[in-house]
Amino acid sequence: MNQFDDLVDEIAKRVMSSLKEKNVNDSNTLKQTNTIQLKSYAMIGENTIVEEYYKKQNFKSTKEYSNALVDVLVISEVNLYSIPRLANLLSVTKEEEAILNHILNNKKVILLAEAVQGIEKTENKPFKALFQKHLNEVSKMGIEIVHLSHFNEEPKKADVQSQKSIKKKLITLKSVQELELDRGEVFVIEPNAIITALAKDYLNDLSIVVERRGMS
Repeated sequence: MNQFDDLVDEIAKRVMSSLKEKNVNDSNTLKQTNTIQLKSYAMIGENTIVEEYYKKQNFKSTKEYSNALVDVLVISEVNLYSIPRLANLLSVTKEEEAILNHILNNKKVILLAEAVQGIEKTENKPFKALFQKHLNEVSKMGIEIVHLSHFNEEPKKADVQSQKSIKKKLITLKSVQELELDRGEVFVIEPNAIITALAKDYLNDLSIVVERRGMS
């Protein structure tokens, strides 16, 4: 009888020990489940302003964007010839492949507008227009074209030097093109001025900020 009781005690001890281990494992599993998963971002190129922005947003930085997906992929440096290829769903570099892969998987892809400003230096207007068309195409695909000022905590208003104005009441495409506006500039017009549809499209394509205010 004593042997039987000893056996029962031994079995009870083992069961209790097993239950304790299970409770500990379940507790650890619960802690892991409740742990907040940090969002990740990666950059093609380098930019300290963008890096600081995401650091303050508690994003985890990673350089593994080729073989893995990140929540946000920021393009701060890009070969201008990559834009036409991306617009046609073509990739010849690992960066272009990663960009298309992130778009395909509905991940956020941001292209800094400053990364493509080099196109403004060309005097070949047909080439510039074609490039702008490709830029519009990649934007429709899901790439957000954002100015670096977006990542500043307190975006500064454009300097006077980066503003251009016109006092005409009717703003046409020709009158806007004659100003030779640069991408991202501020364009000041009269409060009651009328902008034609073609002029609006042209300004939007260049990410021009239109401000209506009185001019002396």
